[in-house]
Amino acid sequence: MERRDFLVRLGTMAGATLLMHDEPARGQEGGAADHNSVEHARKVYGAVPAIAGNLWKPARNPDNTITDSNWRGLPLNRYVFVDAPTLLSKVEKPYYVARSGAPSWTGIVNVWNGAAWNPKAQEMFITGGGHYATSSCETAIYRLKASTLLFDRARDRDPQSENGSWSIREGKLVFTPGETFASVVLKNSQPGALHTYHGILWVPPDLMAIIRGDNVNVSGGIFQTNIVRYVYDLDAKAYVGVPNWRKSPETDIDISDSAAFIEGTAIYGPHHSYDIWKWELTRTQDTNWSPKSTGVFTKVYQQWGHIVSSHSVWGWLPETQGVL
Repeated sequence: MERRDFLVRLGTMAGATLLMHDEPARGQEGGAADHNSVEHARKVYGAVPAIAGNLWKPARNPDNTITDSNWRGLPLNRYVFVDAPTLLSKVEKPYYVARSGAPSWTGIVNVWNGAAWNPKAQEMFITGGGHYATSSCETAIYRLKASTLLFDRARDRDPQSENGSWSIREGKLVFTPGETFASVVLKNSQPGALHTYHGILWVPPDLMAIIRGDNVNVSGGIFQTNIVRYVYDLDAKAYVGVPNWRKSPETDIDISDSAAFIEGTAIYGPHHSYDIWKWELTRTQDTNWSPKSTGVFTKVYQQWGHIVSSHSVWGWLPETQGVL
C-alpha cells in the first residue's frame, strides 16, 4: 500500500473523523496557494475531491479504498471532515452503561486514551476506558484503515456477565453484580477496560512470533499498559499467555500518563508520572493472576512527578531506535 501521510483527530465518537493532508503529492509544483486551488486539482489530477465547506465525501474504488486522485487532490494543510461512518457506528448494541451511569461508549476515546499505529498496514487501533468512564467490559478493539478511512472491529467487547473486581485487602477476585471502580479483571481471566494513555502500541509480527513461539504471525498485536499489562494477538484473536499484574505490595503501581516503546524483546515505559518500568516479554513471572504470567515486569525508577505529562506529546521513532 502506498503511504498516506495525514493527521487524524478523532474528536467525539458521534462526530465525523477529522483529517488533514499534510504532505504535497509527488510531482506537484507551485506554491501552497496553488496547491489549495480547485483549478490546480483539476489540472493535475483530472478530478476535484467532493468537498462541501469542510466535509469531504471521498471517491471510492469497488473495494472501498479511496481513489488515488482523491487523495492527491486534497487541499494541503487544511482540516476536512470525512463523510463516512464514525467509530460509534461499530460499537455493539445495546450500548453499555459506565460505572458513573453515563453512556459507556463516550469513554472509549475521551478518557486518557491513545491509539496504536501499524505503519506496515497503515492502520490505527483504538481501545480504552476504565474507572468510571466506561463499563469494565467495554473491551472492543477498533481499527481505522488509512486506505478506506472506515472503522471496523478487530475484537468484540466482553459480555457484561464477565464483570468482576479484585480485592487487594482479601487478595482474591470478588465478583459482584454491576460495575465497580476496581474492575480491572474479568471472570474469564482477561483484563477489563483500561486507560491506555500514551502506552498503547502495535507489536510487530516478528516479536509476536517470538513471544508466542509461532513460526508465522501476520497482523501483529496490541499492547496495553495499566495496572494490568497484556498483549492481544490480532491473528489468534486471543491474549498472549496470562496478563501480568504484580503481587502486593506492588499492586498499587501508579500508571498515570504512562508511555511506552519497544526495543528488542522488551517494552519500556520511560515516560510516566510515577513508575519508570521495563517489561521483558520472553520470560514469565509470579503475579496476582498466575505464577506464570506473561513477561517480567520491573520497576526501574520510582518518584512522583518524575516527568510532567500534562499537555504532552509522545512519539515512538523506530527508524532511529529512539523516542521524542
